[in-house]
Amino acid sequence: MLRDKYQSLIAMAESSGVADLTIQEQDNVLHMNGTAPTEAVKQQLWDEYNRLDPDMRSADVVLNLDVAAASEVFYTVAPGDSLSKIATKYKGVTWQKIFEANRDQIKNPDLIHPGQKLRIPDGVKNARFPSPFQGNFSRVVRNRANRRPHAD
Repeated sequence: MLRDKYQSLIAMAESSGVADLTIQEQDNVLHMNGTAPTEAVKQQLWDEYNRLDPDMRSADVVLNLDVAAASEVFYTVAPGDSLSKIATKYKGVTWQKIFEANRDQIKNPDLIHPGQKLRIPDGVKNARFPSPFQGNFSRVVRNRANRRPHAD
């Protein structure tokens, strides 16, 4: 029954490369565990859950999603780029973080050159929304006894 209700969420997790995905129904609660390949995928799954149950009133899902360790990301400087402009392309990255990660080749943060290959620390490219959930985090939706009644 819950698998049917949350089929789009389950399908999204399966198709977006969530590793070690387990889905289990227990005591009228759907438990989904796994490791998302990126923070952006994790956020997309939470967005889908919020679409299906906007106020989390159903209290029938536990999502326990980790994020895989980030692989090293590089960016090649293009004409007109600045560290600030580059940072806007990556969620959670500031120009200061890029500068610190590349101190071996950047002496002045205002002087970068086209063709330079810069290391982007912990960058998830083109993520549309910042996530308040960093690293390992599981959001547990409390059982029905813990929620306030509401008028329909």
